[in-house]
Amino acid sequence: MKSVNDIADMIMYDFAKQNLKSNNIIDYKRIIHVLMKDLNPKEKELFDAAIQTLVADGRITVEDRYGYCLVLSPLGEESIYPVDKENTIKKIQTTVMSWFESQNSRTGAILVFQKFNQLFASFNPKEKALLKDGIEALMASGYVESNTMGSTPVLTLTEAGYDALYV
Repeated sequence: MKSVNDIADMIMYDFAKQNLKSNNIIDYKRIIHVLMKDLNPKEKELFDAAIQTLVADGRITVEDRYGYCLVLSPLGEESIYPVDKENTIKKIQTTVMSWFESQNSRTGAILVFQKFNQLFASFNPKEKALLKDGIEALMASGYVESNTMGSTPVLTLTEAGYDALYV
């Protein structure tokens, strides 16, 4: 049987699984049909206590936004997305360079910024906030350059980037 803390962790995991940010909500319908769905009757009795624990910790608030909902607080966001800035920047660089490699790219190949939503879909909001830093670090290494194709921003693979891909 799940404890109050287990249920509280399950609620916070649901915020993280959906990549929600501070002030985003889990609505009543999701609470009933997703979060409480697999709880047994005794665990369902603990659900309100789990919510009160999260409210007391400052990780969520409970509000009426066109119905009952759980609202992720800034502290809650911080708790579900621990980010190591240095590793995240490396992860961004690796993601971009891996994309160029997967396309068998040569010098001058482009990555359209519109592709970023797809490339970084699995990143949480705090990791996405570091995209600019990761791209700037990649440009500082000389592997890519920022350009435009018409009015569309693109990253262009440089000769140094090409050499780094196929060592």
